Parts: sequence; structure tokens; C-alpha cells
Amino acid sequence: MIDGKRVKITRMKQHVSQRALAEGITSQSTISKLENESVAPNPDVLAQIADRLNLSMSDIVMDNLKSADTLLKDTDLAIGKHEPKRANKYLNQINIDDIYTSHTKLHYLFLKNDINFLLTQDADEAIFNFTRLLDQADAFKSTDSIYTHLAHCQLAELYFSKGNFEATQYYLKLVPKKFSQVEISVNMHWIIYLKQHVAQTLFNLHQYSSSFDYAKQALSLAKKRDTLDLVDSLTFLISLNLSHMNNGWKNIQAEHYLMQAWALAEYTENRELQKKIYAVLNSNELTADFSIQAFAKGSL
Repeated sequence: MIDGKRVKITRMKQHVSQRALAEGITSQSTISKLENESVAPNPDVLAQIADRLNLSMSDIVMDNLKSADTLLKDTDLAIGKHEPKRANKYLNQINIDDIYTSHTKLHYLFLKNDINFLLTQDADEAIFNFTRLLDQADAFKSTDSIYTHLAHCQLAELYFSKGNFEATQYYLKLVPKKFSQVEISVNMHWIIYLKQHVAQTLFNLHQYSSSFDYAKQALSLAKKRDTLDLVDSLTFLISLNLSHMNNGWKNIQAEHYLMQAWALAEYTENRELQKKIYAVLNSNELTADFSIQAFAKGSL
């Protein structure tokens, strides 16, 4: 919800008329509706009005946007914990009309598309949705947004699943190899997520050295952030890459990472990953500890 009263008071304190405030941005009637009825114009117009009055968006957007931001963070965390159903419950509480910035709207749209794919596994629909998100990012002039890069990454994975390797390589090349320190500090969670998905796609393409590098970068960022988000999956991916790069599972380092991945998956209760690790152990006749043996017997 918009704080129209705050806009009006600030405008009057600065001795600016409604017509002068609207000039080059919107109509005087829009300013009147904004001030008297708290009716919000589109996000870009609202941002320009705030800028002209030397206000931030947080100065004039009331509790609904803050609530949306909180729910988006909760959704992010649920995705990081492999809980798409819970993430969907959080996201469904958000009214997109209460989101007033392009960046936050792209965040919402990315999550909506990502969750929908996780729940339906419909690759064709996901390709359509993420391609449409890129069109919206272009319309918002937000082609460098982290959520644009995440859409590129998702499209690379989706096209790989469809056997379209040319499109896979095309979208992978659009994902930045490096991010500035500012971008990393602001978007740490999603940069870890992005690098993990790039690493997985490169692994699927048998580019093990590049996949290993991306996975190690993501793991390093996760340690800096002091989070376990995706650490179990990243550790497993590193072990797989090492096994392909260096003498199979006879490589001690590869087996070490594999056992670390098991311990992490056990701690985070990531049952799907535990199944994958057990399959690797079983097919390669690797030594299993008591907890893995118990898992195999179905007692965990």
C-alpha cells in the first residue's frame, strides 16, 4: 500500500505543485489519486515521483511491501531447503499488485516459475515461463538483474533435459562468470544457487573441470555466508567431478567429499540426495558407515 499522505506532505513542504511534480513523469490526476486515495501508479512512475521528492521507495510504500519482502525471503529459504510446497504457500500470500519495484517483481516471477517447475516437472511450460520472464526483464530494463541470470541458468538446464545442447550452451554463455563484490554481498544466496546450477549443467555436459570450478566457488561463498544451503549438493557434485577427473572412486579425495556429502545430507535431512549417494556407494562397492547401512535397510 502507498502512503499517499507522506507524498502530499513532502510535496507541500518543498512548495511543489501537483502539476510540477507530474511534469515529464505522469498526469496531474495521477498525482491527485496517489495523494488522496493512495492509488499507486506503475512501479517505474512511482519510483520517478519518489526520486523527484528525494524520497526512497521504502519511505512511501507501507506494510504490504515489507510483508512481501519478508515472504519472498521465507520463500527463498524454503527453496534452499528443497521444500517447494512450503515455498509455494509463502509465495501465494503475496499480491503482485503490492510489489512496486522491477527488481522485486522479477524476484517474485522467478520464484513463481521455479516453484511451478519443481512441483509439475513440466519442462515445456517452464521454458515458456522463463523465456517470458526474460521479455519482462527487457521491458523493465533489468537485463543485468540476478533473476535474469537465474532464468538463463534455468533455461540452460531445461534445454539440456530436452536434448537441445545448442540452446543449452547458448544460455550458459549468458551467465556471468564473475560478479562484483557488491553484487555478491547483496545476492549471495542466489549467486550460490546460480553457480550450483551452472556446475550441474556443466557436469551433465561432461565438462568436469569447469563444473568442479563452479561448484568450488559456490561452496566457498556458502562458507563465507556461514550457511548450509546447497552445501550438501555442492559437496556431492564436487565428489562426482573428482571421480571423473582423477582415476574414478579410487581417488581418495573424491571418496572423502562423497562421505562429507553423506554426513551433510543426513544432517539436513535431504533424503533425495542420500538416495543418490547410496546409489553411488552401492554401484562402486565403496565402504559405507553404520548410518548408510541403516539407510539402505530403511531404518532411517
